[in-house]
Amino acid sequence: MYLSLQFKSLPLIVITIYNVCLILLAYYTLAELMLLIGYFFKRNRPFAQVPPAELPTLTVQLPIYNERAVVEQLLTAVFALQYPADRLTIQILDDSTDETTQLIQQMLKLAPSGVTVQHIRRPNRVGYKAGALTYGMAQSATDYYAIFDSDFIPAPGFLLEILPHLLEDNRLGMVQGRWGHSNPYDNALTQAQSLMIDLHFEIEQTGRSSMGLLHNFNGSAGVWRAECIHQSGGWSAATLTEDLDLSYRAQLNGWKMRTVSSLVVPAELPASMTAYKQQQRRWALGSTQCLQLHLVSVWKAKHFSLFQKVMASIHLGQYIPQPTIFILLLVTPIALQLGLLDEAWGLPGILGFLLPLMLIISQRPNGDGWRRLLAFPMTTVLGTGLTLNNSLAFIAAFFSHEVEFQRTPKQGQRKAISDYRIGANLMVVAELVMGVYLLFGAWLALNKNILMIPHLLITGISFLVIALWTLWDNRRPTMQLIQRVSPTH
Repeated sequence: MYLSLQFKSLPLIVITIYNVCLILLAYYTLAELMLLIGYFFKRNRPFAQVPPAELPTLTVQLPIYNERAVVEQLLTAVFALQYPADRLTIQILDDSTDETTQLIQQMLKLAPSGVTVQHIRRPNRVGYKAGALTYGMAQSATDYYAIFDSDFIPAPGFLLEILPHLLEDNRLGMVQGRWGHSNPYDNALTQAQSLMIDLHFEIEQTGRSSMGLLHNFNGSAGVWRAECIHQSGGWSAATLTEDLDLSYRAQLNGWKMRTVSSLVVPAELPASMTAYKQQQRRWALGSTQCLQLHLVSVWKAKHFSLFQKVMASIHLGQYIPQPTIFILLLVTPIALQLGLLDEAWGLPGILGFLLPLMLIISQRPNGDGWRRLLAFPMTTVLGTGLTLNNSLAFIAAFFSHEVEFQRTPKQGQRKAISDYRIGANLMVVAELVMGVYLLFGAWLALNKNILMIPHLLITGISFLVIALWTLWDNRRPTMQLIQRVSPTH
């Protein structure tokens, strides 16, 4: 009798889960639409160049850990930064345990004359990146701090272009530049990532900035006001996304943030699926940790409007759609088999139109962006196929206190495959099973609802692509050097 009642209630449970997931995704899609509207209200007014005599003291911080493939190109770019030498300090925060340290020592011979360059070695790696930044600040007393991760290549005029924003408004705690790409055409994965990062900076972050919404420093290619960092409690290693954590503490403290998408700093995109999955796992874990830390404080804050609080909640919960999509995909074949989706348009009807539109708009500033739009199918693969990887990270954030910072392996200009790698695991098996399950759902849809066939085929193939690419990555030798071929040859 009990099992009979349970079976009778199954259709109601399944369709309820299905509809709740759709409503939640529609809610997030509406938030994206708001950011797109905000993007069109952005202001691009020019700033007058600040006379050299009026420029403040500034420290460029370079957190580095075993980055032999990229450290030379980083230091070459930073040593070329234009700024009064007597007011500029460069801190190389070197926690390396390999030959990166020797490469840095060699590069110090090329340091610009008159600039204070500090090669700082900590006794231990406590606090990871956040700890390194804090350690460096204890040995510096400047007004501003610029931060670049090891794979970033700032243009010579970056500091002179970004400082006027901070000097104009003394409540502006941080200004973020836009991440560019040094290797967008390595493969389909890097092309798809370039599209997604362009969408994030050009539309999402610019939209938040133009509407005065809470947003964040993205960990690199930005400048902080020292007073803002100190008043907000400094860098903390309590989460895996110390940049998001400090950004919210600063804004809860009354400071403002700004993104300037016209200031582009190229950076390396992960070219392997295993590296990309690790990066996404870290971001999902850290963002969800910050959701737990700051959501209640955001809603208690009296200086935020209701709209700011709602959009901040969506921002902090930016990985909630990942388990939502995964659950929706799990119940879709079941709902089809139960005959519950005879008239359903499904997920593509909600999300199928806005994402391509935003991707196209995000390429407006890029001269070659239209070429990268050819990678749109791969963005669909990533957006679906990584939902299991990211969902598990989202859930883990509520049940673990993991704070070990696992960096993303870098290749550099010589295409060095780092020996710091991530192996395949049971996740691949689960992705393969999920892919086959969704293809089975597409077969069910032949007789249940043919409108669902494209959606189920695409999502099933996406999981299979992610799994097979991961296996392909892990067939390669641990260390390999491939000389990059110049596009002019």
